[in-house]
Amino acid sequence: MDRQSANARLVAILADAVVRYPDQRFGQLLRNLGFVLETAHLPNAKLWCNEFYLEPQKLLERVERELEKIP
Repeated sequence: MDRQSANARLVAILADAVVRYPDQRFGQLLRNLGFVLETAHLPNAKLWCNEFYLEPQKLLERVERELEKIP
């Protein structure tokens, strides 16, 4: 799968999740679906990992694994 196709699939997954889980905030969706990873916990915050160079194909694999866990 090329980069653009993977990006389009990721957008479709996120758009579907917005409809399926209307009570979740956007940041919750990103984290719960595996789009972002937490790297550290501070007393009042969680830090997200900067994956600027992560190819969308790899991100798509991770998101699809997380989707399999959701009933």
